[in-house]
Amino acid sequence: MFLGFISLLFVRSTPMRHLGIAGAIGATMAFAAAYAIYPWFLALATAPRSAGWTKNLASALRAFFAERHGLIVAGLAVFTVVGAIGLLRLNTDPDLPSYFKKGGDIRTGLDFVDKTGGSSPLKLVVEDKQRAPLNTKEAYKRLWTLQESLEKDPAVGNVASLPVVLSEAKRPWYSIFFSTEKEIKILDEPKHGEISSQLITADRNRTLYLLRMKETGRKTSRSKVIERLKTIVQREGFRTVLVGGSYSLLDQMARLVSSSIISGVLLLIGIFVVMGYAFSRSLRVAAAMLVSLIVIPVVVRGYIAYLGMPLDFITASAANLDLGMGVDAMIYLTMFARRAAGAADSWPAWSKACSHLWQPIGTSLLVIGCGFGIFLLSNFPPTQRFGLFVIFGSATAAAAALFIFPWLASISRRTRTLDHARAA
Repeated sequence: MFLGFISLLFVRSTPMRHLGIAGAIGATMAFAAAYAIYPWFLALATAPRSAGWTKNLASALRAFFAERHGLIVAGLAVFTVVGAIGLLRLNTDPDLPSYFKKGGDIRTGLDFVDKTGGSSPLKLVVEDKQRAPLNTKEAYKRLWTLQESLEKDPAVGNVASLPVVLSEAKRPWYSIFFSTEKEIKILDEPKHGEISSQLITADRNRTLYLLRMKETGRKTSRSKVIERLKTIVQREGFRTVLVGGSYSLLDQMARLVSSSIISGVLLLIGIFVVMGYAFSRSLRVAAAMLVSLIVIPVVVRGYIAYLGMPLDFITASAANLDLGMGVDAMIYLTMFARRAAGAADSWPAWSKACSHLWQPIGTSLLVIGCGFGIFLLSNFPPTQRFGLFVIFGSATAAAAALFIFPWLASISRRTRTLDHARAA
């Protein structure tokens, strides 16, 4: 778990790095408490009384996990392939209202604002391609044309800009005697709120367009929308100099989440596979661990895509934690198998390991499910999704550790045994 959290320090998303730091501290303190404090209470405890039905259930489950289950492995393989297909539908660029609960005051207000002009601000600073000044009548007409072109884009709500403000200044009949530069200076007076200085630079070469972007019903990513708006600006004879606002910030965050998903998971899986080889001294076991660990993020993220749930910067780290649980179970299974038979590639050794360790692995799954299940009671949807993803991923990790991993780790030895039996 410590490595699962600490791997988040290598991603580019700052919120995920903060989660990694806090989680690593928590994992360290939990480990210290378990070995330094808990034994004092454990020494005072008495042996628990077990009912007859629990013994029968434990015996049946022990026998179940001691057997090879090829059909279950095949089912999990199909389950994983279907999840991999779902990755193509994964939404790493959720709209702004999805961060808030449906029916809540914030969500209701955002939906209303979004429908009446856009809810997410986007700022575009533009200049003429030839660097011509923007304080002339000709420039004013061209800026109006750009204003109208931007407003026609389906992702754009309202647009505030210099030509809109100047059009108000041109309403009085006597404005025909003023040049565009004079009108800009008049609007820059304190009694008019010094609005000109907020929309155009002092050298009159750059101007600001403030767009309110629509979030509801967006079919394409924010990055594609921004590139489309840049194309409109270029088509009208201008060049986009700067892009800002919360709309652009959410776009950058989505790209960081996407890159973090790939880099963080690959780094973590690589570290865990090396650890698996160090414990087993077997390339076959390390390869089995690699395949089994890949199943976890593929299944978790593939099926949340099918459910239509977005993957935001909070929920993106769930698979890292599930990988930590999965590799923990796999390492303990490997160590037990080596002690049981001296070789970690024979099925009898893995059978004995699974029959003995299914209970601690299941207990760990139950504890994590209860702990992160509390998040399902949250009123913040990303936190709810985070808890759900961790629970689902933990169940996937337990299944991969108890079924797929030992089956793959012993497949070569089992094949040779069958060949010898047929020859005899």
